[in-house]
Amino acid sequence: MRALLLCVGLLCMGIASAAAPIDLYIVCNSDGSNPVMSGDDFSALLPTVNAYFAQVGMSFYLRSQQTIASNEWRTIVYGSEAADELRRKIPATGGVKMFAVGNVVGGAQAFCGDHGIIFSRQCSANTIAHELGHACGLDDIYIQKTFTNAANVEVTVSVEGPASSGRMPLDWGRYENGVLQSTLIEKLLMYGGVSGTECDLTAGDVYGVGMSVATNEVTGVVSYPYELKMVPVGFWLRGNRSPQSQ
Repeated sequence: MRALLLCVGLLCMGIASAAAPIDLYIVCNSDGSNPVMSGDDFSALLPTVNAYFAQVGMSFYLRSQQTIASNEWRTIVYGSEAADELRRKIPATGGVKMFAVGNVVGGAQAFCGDHGIIFSRQCSANTIAHELGHACGLDDIYIQKTFTNAANVEVTVSVEGPASSGRMPLDWGRYENGVLQSTLIEKLLMYGGVSGTECDLTAGDVYGVGMSVATNEVTGVVSYPYELKMVPVGFWLRGNRSPQSQ
């Protein structure tokens, strides 16, 4: 019902449906054998992905697939130089570049950057959809985060209290009265924790824990603290309906 209400709302705003192409690159052994997955394996995930994005009148389709022969890239360390090298190996395609590897270690099983999305073969459709949300310009939203601030002090920020119109002004009324803001956040596609099966996309931004950028005025060091704020997860406000990897 929530998805239907948002779809109707977006249609009333005059937003046309959009289909975005995915160009898939599947890592295999250096001799060309043993690809980590097949194009059919990936295509089997798309109906679930597209069911989530139907909330905003959008879908994705597999436009092309190729293999990349490399033993080195079968396992990728999250956020590593090798990951950047892999994503930059393929020039811009006019669509979303996605790289299927055997395993991602040292972090999440998928991650998105300007040059494309790397994901492990174990990824669920939920995780793929979440990373495509990043490709469309949306941020992560959290319930709680602990981090070390610029003064080298450990800080924890967390969401408390009920949802309200001020905490989700463009989507107020989509959720049951009295729901906790933390419970609402857990329903969102861009929730940065372990997702359930609802994976809502909102029209507007939502109050929660989000990442910020801070620069130390003395040292010039850039850090990425977390804070309570209106997090940019609203597709109507932030969503790029023609995402392209560089």
